[in-house]
Amino acid sequence: MRPFSIVSVLWLTALSGLAWGESLAVRVEPHKAVVIVGEPILVSAMVTNEGSGPVELIHHNGPTLAHIPFCVAALRFGDDEERLNEWSDNLRVREKMEPKLLPPGESITVDLVMLYNRKDGFFAVTPGKYWIQGRVVIAPSPYVEILTAPIAIEVREPPRAERAVWQWLSANKDEYGRLVQVPWEAKLSEEFVQECDRICTQTTSLYDEYLAYFLSRWYREGPNKDAAKSQRFAEIAKAKATSEKVRTEAEKLLSGKQPTP
Repeated sequence: MRPFSIVSVLWLTALSGLAWGESLAVRVEPHKAVVIVGEPILVSAMVTNEGSGPVELIHHNGPTLAHIPFCVAALRFGDDEERLNEWSDNLRVREKMEPKLLPPGESITVDLVMLYNRKDGFFAVTPGKYWIQGRVVIAPSPYVEILTAPIAIEVREPPRAERAVWQWLSANKDEYGRLVQVPWEAKLSEEFVQECDRICTQTTSLYDEYLAYFLSRWYREGPNKDAAKSQRFAEIAKAKATSEKVRTEAEKLLSGKQPTP
């Protein structure tokens, strides 16, 4: 089986103060270089103004330049370029985003989660090497594109001891996807939440930290708010975190700060 590439496309429009993109530096960074199938990938995309003047930015997802956040798309490369799925951060922002003035030397970072969408399924269920690459589109016409250096991600099969957890998550992919992608509005069944609780507290798997972290978000921001349970799951996420990103975000929850992704 031939490995294939995935390219993450970051859409950003610069409306003024920019000479053909020469003053913008762009990079993307996944939270881990090696993940297992079904493990969420937390991606940070940073745009830095390295010029001498301010840059006015507006987020869009099409030619209308509507005020909505960054869009990320995944592409497969083979004989023909094929779109696999799209990852749009508009689901992860609860309010309209106005144009932002980016002063010289300052950066703007957008965090998003790549896991599952109902149309195309999971980000990667086939083990292999993938690449994440950012693309910034600068307007007005003619558009100028800035491509980031591709970042490699290796996707591996879940260890044998964790396959039962993955099989259950895969069988409940819609609820798993909603919990991770939009915890503040996810409608989850009592049975699903109880099983997530059991997995977090009675198993040891790489999925534990994400279930605990996003359950903490769900109890803090979702339809069934419960401060004590949010605190409990944040503590579990911090204790079980295998990545600095999850540990940092869990600590934000424990301190009462707003989490990033």
